[in-house]
Amino acid sequence: MEALRIKVLHAGGRREEMVIEAETIHIGSGAHCEVRLPVDQARFEHVVVRSTPAGVFLSARAMDPPPTLDGIDFTETLLPPGAILRLHESSIEIGPAARAAVSPAPEQRKRAKNLRPAIILVLGLAGAAAIFAAKPRLKEAFDEAPPAPRLFVTDDAVCPRTSVEAAQAIGEAKLDLAAVKRERSPFHPEDGVLAVPLYELAAACFHVAGKPDEEREAVATAAQLKASVVDEFRMHQVRLQYALKVKDWKMAQGEVRTLRDYAATAEALEGPSQRETRAGYAVWLSNLDRKIELTHGGKKK
Repeated sequence: MEALRIKVLHAGGRREEMVIEAETIHIGSGAHCEVRLPVDQARFEHVVVRSTPAGVFLSARAMDPPPTLDGIDFTETLLPPGAILRLHESSIEIGPAARAAVSPAPEQRKRAKNLRPAIILVLGLAGAAAIFAAKPRLKEAFDEAPPAPRLFVTDDAVCPRTSVEAAQAIGEAKLDLAAVKRERSPFHPEDGVLAVPLYELAAACFHVAGKPDEEREAVATAAQLKASVVDEFRMHQVRLQYALKVKDWKMAQGEVRTLRDYAATAEALEGPSQRETRAGYAVWLSNLDRKIELTHGGKKK
């Protein structure tokens, strides 16, 4: 496994450099990501980097905004030497980590050659044992799942303005934004989650502005959308349970990543009591995704 040196130029000019030795590296705003960017620069999991014998492959997991490689959008591509990955205003350079090479003496080379078959045998046995130990865990993975976080807070929305004109302006702006996110929700499930509090805030501001009809419509839309989003969130949990039961690993990976998109929004909407639940659920989903990738490569059965 080749270690990768990753250099990040953040939007504000801060530079960061790290060396990571892993087959799969996640880039995004999620807490599980090895290369973590601010939420205004990347989605929960935006790009996945995989080291393979053929080279380093990049896979886009989100297209809002689309990641680019030397200015060109991509969904999956081989990383050319020296190419620059950009996510919004952040630039990332990925390349092999240089290793110091020291030429061994002839006696050391001979000793190493004699030891090589034994080392290979030990590593082979260790690898087989690790694979054997990992497989049963997936069968019981859903039984180990922590409680899923709540997608919505229970506190009532409060309009930040008290004057009629300002409250009405905010209500209309939030209503327009909520409608846009609602339209996007079939493609980005987290937008459906974010749209609900926007409708609720619009309703609160319409109340202050003395617009009862607009308030009732926003309240009704928020309630309808909330029920739909909660039902879809539960449906994806059931689908994940079914996929693990029938060992459809490709389907399971898809459901894991959809659930992570849902759960990621809890980080912005949660209260202090939700933080531990959200973190535990996100870590569990991330670990399950990696187990499936390592043991089955996302294949069906």
